[in-house]
Amino acid sequence: MKLFIIALLCAGTFLVVPDSIAANEQRRPAAADREVYGEYPMGYQLIIRNFLKERLLDPESAKISWDSEPKPAKFQQRGKRQLVGYSVNFRVNSRNRFGMYTGNQAYRVLIRNGDVIHVERGSSPQKR
Repeated sequence: MKLFIIALLCAGTFLVVPDSIAANEQRRPAAADREVYGEYPMGYQLIIRNFLKERLLDPESAKISWDSEPKPAKFQQRGKRQLVGYSVNFRVNSRNRFGMYTGNQAYRVLIRNGDVIHVERGSSPQKR
C-alpha cells in the first residue's frame, strides 16, 4: 500500500513538470518565430521609455503602467504592407505644457528587433 502511494505521488510530480515547461514556452516564442516576428524584446520597457523620451513634452514626469508583456502580433495597415513584431499594451500619465498630468493615455506599440515600428493610441485594455 505504501509503495502504491509513493508511486502515485511520483507520477503526479511528472504530470506537473510539462505544464510548467509549456507555460515557459508561451512566454517566450519558439526559435522559429524569430524569422517571422524578429528578436524577442527582452528589454521592452527600456525600448518604450526611450521611444517616449523623444515624444513627450516632459518625459521625466511620465508614469507608465504596463498592461501586457510582449506578444507576437501582426498589424495590417490600410493600403500598406503587414507589420509583424511584438505587441505591448501600456498606459502613460505625463505632464502637459501647463504642468498638469493628462491622465492615463492607453497605447499599444509594435516592437521588432528592438525598435518601435508602429503605435496605436487608445488600444490598451483598462485594468480594474
